[in-house]
Amino acid sequence: MEIIYKEMLIYYLNMKRDLKKIYEYEQKLPHSADKINFYNDLKDLMKKTCKFFDIVTEVSTSRKYEGRILFYLATKSLQHSTKISELMRFLTKGSRRKQREKSDKATDNALEELENKGLIIQDRISKSRVISLNFERFPELNLFNEIVSKSYQEKDKLHEVETGTVEESEGVKGIKIAINARIEELIENENYEQSLIEIKGFIKSYPDNVDLYIYKSRILCDYLKQYDKALDTVEVGLGINDKEVYLYSNKATILFNMGKLDKAIEILDIAIDLDGTDGFLFLKKSYWLTEKGSLFRALIEIEKAIQNNPKYLMALEFKIDLLERLESYEAAILEYEKVIELDSNNSSHYVEKSRILCDNIKDYELALDAVEEGLKINKGNPLLFVNKGMILTNMGRNEDAIEAIDKALAIEENDMFLSKKAYLFQQKGDLENALKFVERTIEKNFIENYSLYIDILIDLQKYSLALDIINRGIKINPKESYLFAIKARMLIEKGLFQEAIDAVEKSLDLERNYVFALQIKSIALRCLGLMEDSLDIIEKAISLEPDDLYSYEIKAEILEMVEDNTNALEAINFLITKSKPIDYYYYIIKGRTLARLGNNNEALKVLDEAIKLNPSDSLIYKIKADIYGIQKDYDSALRNIDEALKLDNNDYYSYKMKAYALQSLERYEEALDPINKSIKLQSDHDSYIIKEECLFNLKRYEEALEAIEKAIISGEEELDLNAKVRILAKLKRKEEAVNVIQELIKNDSENELYYDTYGEILMWSKEFENAIEKYEKAIELLESKTDIDPDENFSYETFIKMGKCYYEIKNREAALKHLQWGKKIAEEKNNQFWVKKATIYLKKLEEHTQ
Repeated sequence: MEIIYKEMLIYYLNMKRDLKKIYEYEQKLPHSADKINFYNDLKDLMKKTCKFFDIVTEVSTSRKYEGRILFYLATKSLQHSTKISELMRFLTKGSRRKQREKSDKATDNALEELENKGLIIQDRISKSRVISLNFERFPELNLFNEIVSKSYQEKDKLHEVETGTVEESEGVKGIKIAINARIEELIENENYEQSLIEIKGFIKSYPDNVDLYIYKSRILCDYLKQYDKALDTVEVGLGINDKEVYLYSNKATILFNMGKLDKAIEILDIAIDLDGTDGFLFLKKSYWLTEKGSLFRALIEIEKAIQNNPKYLMALEFKIDLLERLESYEAAILEYEKVIELDSNNSSHYVEKSRILCDNIKDYELALDAVEEGLKINKGNPLLFVNKGMILTNMGRNEDAIEAIDKALAIEENDMFLSKKAYLFQQKGDLENALKFVERTIEKNFIENYSLYIDILIDLQKYSLALDIINRGIKINPKESYLFAIKARMLIEKGLFQEAIDAVEKSLDLERNYVFALQIKSIALRCLGLMEDSLDIIEKAISLEPDDLYSYEIKAEILEMVEDNTNALEAINFLITKSKPIDYYYYIIKGRTLARLGNNNEALKVLDEAIKLNPSDSLIYKIKADIYGIQKDYDSALRNIDEALKLDNNDYYSYKMKAYALQSLERYEEALDPINKSIKLQSDHDSYIIKEECLFNLKRYEEALEAIEKAIISGEEELDLNAKVRILAKLKRKEEAVNVIQELIKNDSENELYYDTYGEILMWSKEFENAIEKYEKAIELLESKTDIDPDENFSYETFIKMGKCYYEIKNREAALKHLQWGKKIAEEKNNQFWVKKATIYLKKLEEHTQ
């Protein structure tokens, strides 16, 4: 009977509404009878009725249930007549005689009309080529008699049926189906208050029908959110039948919605004890345990649902979700194989399978295979093409990735796909196209896409525009903590560190333990030089989310800056161990830290690993150039700087580094071009100093003086004045030079550099003995300092210059002594420039001796 009944309903739904998802109704029958909406046109209804019997005849070897089917159709036709309220009262409240005693003329007319309709339908059916039945054998086919005579007789048996004392007859079933169908229809049309009114009437006639309490509690809970009333309704129902599974299930749902999760699970267990074969109950319990955070217990419960029904797709899919939460991604993929075997024509399973393989397992080849399998089933599923795009971009195939997204957009153009295309252009480095596509999405859906929009603007260094977008978002959603945190990040980029702190505090006011906000706060504090506070904040972020690697990255950078290089190295090694795949930037941090620890060769090897992962980041080459500069290997430094400039020819620092390397190689003329480019892009003190030194060594003293004057404006005045003294001396402006250097010594008499420069002025003026006196004072001050950085000890220069002075005054022994000392230290320092100068005078001494 049940199979025939379902076939009839499915056939009708296909015929009348052309619905594509008929299988949904199979799971819900008989309570989804509200989906049926008969036409008032009796002729049309008759045609459909005949077609129903066509399908029944095809699937049935027995015709004894045809009467019940027609009875059901008749009750539905009564419900959908123009006098619904009167007819439903007639159908559910008793005999025609009692009803007529209470009814008005309108009701009498309606009933008479029904009688005529029933007779017409009966007559048409009897003449049908499909059906020819004996009315005496099948009295249900007399619609009017069935409704009038059966309804009041059968209603009295409902109590006995509910208590299980008698078998439910066909008539009782028909009445219950009609009532349930009416309630379902009202629910579907969102007539919740009306449904409660009619349920109240049904309860008066059938007070022991627990289905009515199930419906009422469901409406009060799910739709009207009146949980206390819903709970009261359930308790009344349980007073009638304390073995009704769905009453306990509803009670559990009500308690869950009231926030009483533990009690809800306790009541749900009662339902499960009553019916341990209902997989949905285990599914519900598993879901609630997940909400509670008991993922392993949830997994046990979902396994029970699957054991009861290994083909329960909803349970299998939820099990996959649980396995994902537990990060058991390989196990999740195995479960997807089962799902695909059961539901092989559903391409959405391949969407999810490919997502896990790509995002979590990082097996891009297998992920791509899953997408291709899905496309064999359904080339019209745009999500498969979206996943394909994301997989291909992870494989470095950016052009193919964009082509895949374009195919998704050809099937369905929506904001999500456009934002994915924007993201792919961002990953490709084509930021202008990325901006173009994300702007198309932002017009329609600002809230969902502003995050990507802001990221792209940041990459384009359009911080002011990003800040405008963020402020717009804050106006729309002032309770969004992310917006205040990202605003703080923008303010950091603009150098407004205190304002960034103020913004991030607003984010933390909204969400106290928001890790991203804590990370931004730590960075802002670091920029303000508050290193201890910065470290404390990032430690808090780590304690809240120990798996967030970005926090360890920030921690490593703080430790780098305070030169706690050992702990910085420990933090970065942790990052490299935990990240899969390894982020190349972690190798950059490690390389810098190793260099600070003096492990330059190891640092260079680590940076080469970073290049293997991402050969297009100019920063790696700049750090390598710095290390080669420390090693005085300026040729290697130049090679790496040139690589950096190929990747980014608008970086002032790279040009400055190149100029410095060329200067160190005494290629002063060549150094002028990159240092001028650096100053044009961004002028700073160091750039003018490099330019001054190159011009000084090229004996272009007037230009050198102009460069040092600009350095004085932007830099450390006293040290720059010291350099200016040298230039003035070369310009034969000795008196001016002496006045400046004497003023500097007066202000800082312990600065050996000033005495060294004073010695140079006197040496250039050929006052060699006075120059030697100043050099000796410089050496005396230098040797008295125990805390001087060895890299800043330039005593060898002073020794060599003293040697030159002794040479000029014919003191060969003193000249040889100082030149040899100076040369030895210069060789140890690997300073070839001063080694060469010492060698020249030593050779002159040798020649003079001969």
